[in-house]
Amino acid sequence: MPALPNVPKVLRIQYKFSIGEDLGALCRTFYQYTGGGATAVELNALAAAIATSANTYLIPLMRSDRTLIAIEIVDLTNPTAPVGEAIVSHPGTRVGGTLPASAAVLESSQILRRYRGGHPRVYWPFGTADDQTDAQTWSTGFVAACLTALNAHQADWFGSAPVDLGSVNRVNVSYYQGFTPHVGVTGRYRNVSNPRATPIVDAVVAEIVRQGIAQVRRRLLGLA
Repeated sequence: MPALPNVPKVLRIQYKFSIGEDLGALCRTFYQYTGGGATAVELNALAAAIATSANTYLIPLMRSDRTLIAIEIVDLTNPTAPVGEAIVSHPGTRVGGTLPASAAVLESSQILRRYRGGHPRVYWPFGTADDQTDAQTWSTGFVAACLTALNAHQADWFGSAPVDLGSVNRVNVSYYQGFTPHVGVTGRYRNVSNPRATPIVDAVVAEIVRQGIAQVRRRLLGLA
């Protein structure tokens, strides 16, 4: 598979979690900066700051079977641009009944462009059984607590961003547009996404935490 095209002045920030037996759960966000760019040393320090902030604001939303294990930052400007990483171990501290590994809190980002798929989204491994109103929804209070914590976390680590980055803002990156049907050796068709020659970067204008309980089936390790 060919490499994805460059996205100048955009950072990809990945939160890596272990959820029970799943050691590779990811939450991925993108941020655009206006400055000249940070060094690898600066991005390592920023990753550590994000992890520390997450321990303050996000870890209290997770049970102890869900642990933040790393923050990874990649500058998408070009293949040789700096990267940063912080390896940590911050287990959740929230008290409450267990949930399936697939259960998640859905953070939806609003942008000023409509596209197939609806909106950018992040599936956070938050919540306990005690935070549910019923089998399908989180309680109103828990939804509000998640939004408050996510906003506070972002505002907090923004204060640790290197001066060389200039101002930093949340964005969405669109790498693909449309599909091309391909037929496999068995004769079955599947749709393959068409990569854009130049990715589209959309500013995020608002964040919403959805009340419905989201599902990420791959976190069940193929058991369902």
